[in-house]
Amino acid sequence: MRQNQKLPNYLRAYRKKCGFTQEELARLAQLSGKAELCELERFHREPSYRTARACAKALGVPAPRLFAGIEASTERETVRRMRELRRRLAAKTGVAGCLQRRIAQKLHWLGERVGELVPNLSMS
Repeated sequence: MRQNQKLPNYLRAYRKKCGFTQEELARLAQLSGKAELCELERFHREPSYRTARACAKALGVPAPRLFAGIEASTERETVRRMRELRRRLAAKTGVAGCLQRRIAQKLHWLGERVGELVPNLSMS
């Protein structure tokens, strides 16, 4: 793992800092038990949205900080897919009217999100 790369989660560290046992945090997060929490702490699975939010609330840590590595990898993967969609939409030249305006709107929106310039499609 690279030096600046974040762990998938910091669940164990924050749980220990708060003094909770695995059983206690599992109960607070409404997990089936200690084994399920152990799987999360050892990075064997990713939490559901509900579990991530429950752990964050119980530990008093924002979910993006508690699950920093998952947050970072999800962002990277999503930006990659957004760029791919942008390329596919930009390749749709020669469409007319309303469809062209919708494509231009999507390209503009995607460009803002990934911080890249978008091709200049006519909005007329």
